[in-house]
Amino acid sequence: MASRTTIGAGVLLVASLLAVTGMHVERAPAADLTPVAPAVHEEEVPTPAAEILGLAKQMDFAEVRKQLPQVQPTDGQLADLLKPGQRQTAIALGKALFWDRQLGSDGQACASCHFHAGTDTRTRGQLNGGAGNGSQPGSLDPTRSGGLGGPAYALKVGDFPFHVVKDPARTDSEVLFDTNDVVGSQGTACLNPGHSRATTGRNAPTVINAVFQFRSFWDGRANNHFNGVNPFGQRELADPNASPESNPDGTVRPRHQLMRVFTERIGKTGSPAVTLRAVSLDLPSAALASQALGPPVNSAEMSCQSWPELGRKMISRIPRPLYTQRVDRNDGVLGVFRHPTDGLRVTYRELIQRAFRDHWWRDPRDPKTLKASEFAMIENNFSMFFGIAVMLYEATLISDQSPFDKHIDALKNKPGGKPLDGLAAFGFSVFMDRGKCVDCHRGPELTVSGLESFKADREHREQVELMRMHEMQQGDTAMYDSGFYNLGVRPTAEDLGIGLNDPFGHPLSFTKQYLPHLKTGQGTVDLFTVDPCGFAIQPCESIERPDLVRAAVNGSFKTPSLRNVELTGPYMHTGGLSTLRQVVEFYDRGGDFLNAEQAPEITPLWLNEVDKNALVAFLKSLTDERVRCEQAPFDHPSLTIPDGYSRNSDGTYRELTRQLPAVGKTGRSKSACLKSFEEQLQLSVGKGGKS
Repeated sequence: MASRTTIGAGVLLVASLLAVTGMHVERAPAADLTPVAPAVHEEEVPTPAAEILGLAKQMDFAEVRKQLPQVQPTDGQLADLLKPGQRQTAIALGKALFWDRQLGSDGQACASCHFHAGTDTRTRGQLNGGAGNGSQPGSLDPTRSGGLGGPAYALKVGDFPFHVVKDPARTDSEVLFDTNDVVGSQGTACLNPGHSRATTGRNAPTVINAVFQFRSFWDGRANNHFNGVNPFGQRELADPNASPESNPDGTVRPRHQLMRVFTERIGKTGSPAVTLRAVSLDLPSAALASQALGPPVNSAEMSCQSWPELGRKMISRIPRPLYTQRVDRNDGVLGVFRHPTDGLRVTYRELIQRAFRDHWWRDPRDPKTLKASEFAMIENNFSMFFGIAVMLYEATLISDQSPFDKHIDALKNKPGGKPLDGLAAFGFSVFMDRGKCVDCHRGPELTVSGLESFKADREHREQVELMRMHEMQQGDTAMYDSGFYNLGVRPTAEDLGIGLNDPFGHPLSFTKQYLPHLKTGQGTVDLFTVDPCGFAIQPCESIERPDLVRAAVNGSFKTPSLRNVELTGPYMHTGGLSTLRQVVEFYDRGGDFLNAEQAPEITPLWLNEVDKNALVAFLKSLTDERVRCEQAPFDHPSLTIPDGYSRNSDGTYRELTRQLPAVGKTGRSKSACLKSFEEQLQLSVGKGGKS
């Protein structure tokens, strides 16, 4: 993450980016603050306006579409899994499974937490206690507006932000309010039947454009290599002594292995012999498939069952896919499979058998001979079918038709280009220059955790990076995982993010694997490349004293895409910011909690009111109207989602639900298009809620 702090290039940049609009913007005077000049580090050099204009032109999504085959498994890599010509069937299977509330416990679907522009904007029953309150881990704090939280509590405008200082421009200003609570998502109650649902400990990120992520989840634990049974790639096999997974009750769960049929001829004239063997799968560029296997078997998020048990249920024990859920006759993917009343007219067994090669599901064993504890082959391999199908479905959810995309077309003199106007155009110049946003949000997907990482992997470049820390951080040299940063959202110890280990005891972080490798020569559990010539500081210099380089990864989280960010609040991994203005103010003051791992680029920006308003206007220009109005490929079946609880007079709770309508490929009517989280909070005020 080479710093792009600019000093003298700002005027040239504004002229370059606004020339295409012919617009003149009067800048308001800077806020009446006395800025403290940050220390200039050797990597902080002025960036010429021409270079930044070049970065802007690299945000062309048409170029990304050309690279789609490089960010997901190729047809050749899928040849042993999918039948020829059946990719669309697999996509239909993935879409049905993603939206089917029969998959999880308590009617929980994958889409239950990813139904609104790929994310979750519910306001009631969403709070998670995070690190807890004092000696009570997981307990909720009183909210800023004076509420007590809990399953019946509906968040209000006045509850945000979750960290409030007297002077919003200064991190060191007096703290007026703070809570470590998190806006998560409602999951299941399968561990505590009869009680309220659990909530997740992090805010749900969007699945739109997720195909471009090299590693998935906030902490990157969804591996780029898909093993067909869990999110962790080849990590489970890296150490034969690694601890196996556990059941929700703490008992050891036998390792889940895929099964495959092999047909071999015995001798030159012998008859074919059919055998069933346990196999390992290693499918690269498949973080989406790895991610898909996490939530469905997580007892807080979706269910208390194993993958073979889910396979048995979905293949043999439900009436039909999407039963009781309506599918629009014009659904862009599922319309051809639509049942006249509800759900689909084909079974999951039929879809799997159509899409996947026979040697993954045609069981040579007599079903009558299987013990009650044994699973049919198609049930055992359901995790692999699920991961591949959901990956292929989510890979269709590409958003690239926003006003910003028209602006990039104009910059590149493409037919149909239309420059941004008003504050949004000026906001783009702030984004690219004084706001330093482009340091971490560059490229067409507006994140360095996507194509940048794929390119590094493909071109054998660095996937870790060196940075010079600030003097208050001891001024030393540290290493971090490219695309993952500690922003100072919360104290590091509350959530280590990519600094955590996987269930087998291996570091999630590439950095935490690479530095010990330099010191001792030991191997790494992940396959990745580090080329010191790509480092922003000390390029091509070997690290002769790795003991003097520390890992600055604790409390670091993946940089999300900014596309459709208007619709994906609340923001940050904690969900503690409700508006884009609050996000801009967070970065303007240099974060909320200074710490030893915080990215050195997170320093006060000293933006004025015009800058801040312009940035918000620009961020709203990243909204694709197809996403806002759920036009194909963002259409979907109907879905009933839990929506918190109401408290009865006797102290018991009654669960509330919300019905999402089925939407066809033409989308919603304009009046029914999606609202932002900020707008939803404002609407609740209008209906009698308190701000």
